[in-house]
Amino acid sequence: LGAAKQVFKELSDVLEKVALGKTPARRGAQIALAAAERAKLQFSVRDFERAVSRFSKIDPGEDIVTFNVSRMQNWLRSVTDKTSKVFDKNFTDALKKELPAIKDRLRELNKLIGTGSAAGPGSIVVRGIGANSGRALATMVFGLAGFGAAGPLGAGAGALLGASMPEMMVAILTSKSGFKALQTTLASGSGEMAAKTWFAIGELITRGSAFDASRKERDVQPPGDQEQAIFPESEDPTKPIPGLLELLGIETPEGKADLETLPGAGTEIEGGEGDEDVDGGTGQIKAKEGVDLTTLQPEAQSATETAQTVLAEFGVEAIVTSTGEEAEGRLTNSKHFEGQAFDLRISSIPKSKLKEVVASLAASLGGDYDVVLKKDHIHVEFDPKKPQ
Repeated sequence: LGAAKQVFKELSDVLEKVALGKTPARRGAQIALAAAERAKLQFSVRDFERAVSRFSKIDPGEDIVTFNVSRMQNWLRSVTDKTSKVFDKNFTDALKKELPAIKDRLRELNKLIGTGSAAGPGSIVVRGIGANSGRALATMVFGLAGFGAAGPLGAGAGALLGASMPEMMVAILTSKSGFKALQTTLASGSGEMAAKTWFAIGELITRGSAFDASRKERDVQPPGDQEQAIFPESEDPTKPIPGLLELLGIETPEGKADLETLPGAGTEIEGGEGDEDVDGGTGQIKAKEGVDLTTLQPEAQSATETAQTVLAEFGVEAIVTSTGEEAEGRLTNSKHFEGQAFDLRISSIPKSKLKEVVASLAASLGGDYDVVLKKDHIHVEFDPKKPQ
């Protein structure tokens, strides 16, 4: 995808010059440029969905999916900031009309969730899905959204939720009604919602079902009944959408989830002697013997989780060789702050690919983090910048 985007960028630049010129070729260039704009939009939406996937995490054991709004906000801020090293002009141009609203909605979500989420500050948690009713509803939504009706039927609950996260979250952030539904559902401040509600919001977006936007925060149901939160009070919460009751009664085949093929999923890598997995997830990051990851401050721990997700995308693993926990403040002859920085060493990787890893990690972490490629390691440090 990266190479294709580079070729596309160069071609688009040439077409733009010809289209603005006075040669006979300008008309053809204008038509081609219009097609190029559509392609640019497709690339951008795909990048957007990949970012959502990167900041989502599946817990298949408990049928829980979490999405970190804060990290998504940092990533979007970086790729649309002209002064950033990871600024993406095509992405920014293609979504320039939507970006102000998307940024506002991410900011509102972050404020709404606050620090009360069970998955940590700035995270949305989608919990639970029934073996029959949930799969039936998910199949309907996925089919309408372009996933294909047969696809999810054999998948497990957590897998269904994880697979829906990228397209659904992008749709919500670009839809007034979808965002309003999510906003109302999360108004309790817990950052949690039921899977049934999540898929119902998907139905709202894909079919344009009516949503009672006049409901006030005081009308929102308590956390135990969150599936009722986006539906008008006069309706039975089991049948808010035409055809939903029938779908909830559909029996679907049971099957084992192929989690490795879904966004946010991965396989564990066995750690060597003295190595420690960061959080038992994809296992792409391990600590060198003698390095204690628990000494890291929350911001740095969050960065290790983000790094783990990015490394999984590139199919590589890394060793944390240093965290700088042995002294307070900035260490002598070191760039480390206590608990706010760490070094990653990746072996057997071409330098060109290593640079891609660094760029992707920097974009994922956002402007409050420094990500520096050194001779034999990647230095990551939480270093919030003062506002200009």
